[in-house]
This record gives sequence, structure tokens and C-alpha cells, in this order.
Amino acid sequence: MTSSGMDRLAVVRDLLELSRPLEKIMAQLAVFDWDYEGAGVKLTKKHLSMALQRYLRGEFSGFEIESWANQIEGREDIQFEADSVREIGDVLYELANPTLTQPLDYARAKTLLDELLVP
Repeated sequence: MTSSGMDRLAVVRDLLELSRPLEKIMAQLAVFDWDYEGAGVKLTKKHLSMALQRYLRGEFSGFEIESWANQIEGREDIQFEADSVREIGDVLYELANPTLTQPLDYARAKTLLDELLVP
């Protein structure tokens, strides 16, 4: 793997973990080609749960969670946790598409957390 490939995966990992401001992560991701081949970063139920918990604590707005989920959805450099592909896909789709599903609010975030069942 090239150093640029490793840099890309580090930025993708930052995205999944929301370890830095989303705007900065998005700006860094924009420099990479959309297409990607090779092993990517694994999106887990824990990542989704962490984001929802941070939303519930008021660290992120519904719009920011939507933007975050949109940055993840459809990326070739992200794979879903093997034993939770459907659950992750369903929650991610809902978070990325609130106008097609339902808007994120406190009650819905709690329900999604319960559905993810991550300790």
C-alpha cells in the first residue's frame, strides 16, 4: 500500500470515529479519488452508536449527523462489520436520508441505539 493509501485510510478512520471536526475531515477526503481498491476501514455498530450518543449529548446536530452519514454511505474504502451488515446499512441509510425515512430526534436516536445493542 502506498503512503497516500495509508493517509487516506487514516482520514477515513477519523471520519468513522469523528475524531476531528467533520469539515476538516471532509476537506481532506475531497482530495482523494472516489474509486478505491483494497482493504478499507471497517464501519462497526460501535461507530454508529458513538455518533448517536454524541448527538444525544448535544455535541452534534441532526444535520451534522446526516452530513457524517452521507460522507460514509457508498464509500468504497469503508466496509461494514461482517456480522452486522444489514443493521449497519439500515441505520446508516436512515441517518443519511432523514427526508426519505424520518428526521433524527432524541427519541429516534434512543431507539436506534437500542436497536444497535452495543454495550
